[in-house]
Amino acid sequence: MAKRLGITQQSYAQLEANPATASLERLFKVLTILQVEVILREREIAHPKATPDEINSTPTN
Repeated sequence: MAKRLGITQQSYAQLEANPATASLERLFKVLTILQVEVILREREIAHPKATPDEINSTPTN
């Protein structure tokens, strides 16, 4: 993976150890290499009196 990203193995190990430090560009490169498709869409509008927990919860179908 490191070679495909054009970085050293040490740099990739740091990325794995602390993924929160990865830039969006690096993250999208990794996802592209792994052939992962990312789809962004608007959230459905929550009920006006919904609590933050209700708004952030994943709907169950």
